[in-house]
Amino acid sequence: MMRTEIASGSDEELLEEEEDEVPAPRRPWLLLILSPLLALLALWAGIQWRSGLEREDRLRAELKLVYVEAETLRLQGAQAQQKVTILERQVRKLAGEMEGLEKQIAQRNAQQNVSKGRRAATKPAPPAR
Repeated sequence: MMRTEIASGSDEELLEEEEDEVPAPRRPWLLLILSPLLALLALWAGIQWRSGLEREDRLRAELKLVYVEAETLRLQGAQAQQKVTILERQVRKLAGEMEGLEKQIAQRNAQQNVSKGRRAATKPAPPAR
């Protein structure tokens, strides 16, 4: 039926019929479905990015505190080491003084023993009755 109409009609009618017969363009359903999914994915990525930045800031602040604490402990360790060095010197000094005093005591004891021996020899023996 169309062939007879096409053959019998003018060129203008032919163009009008072709325009009527052209199907409506198909909608890209795949793009229509994937667009909101892509938007949700972008939103989720943005939220994750922001939370990552916040976490990084918290970790940097905590790291600064750890560095401050480590420096404080290092300083305390250095001060303790200085105190230990001073105390070791004092102990050595006191040990030397103690040895000197022990020698003096030993000498005095020896002198006392010698003087006791001399006194005993010089004392007359008590008379026998």
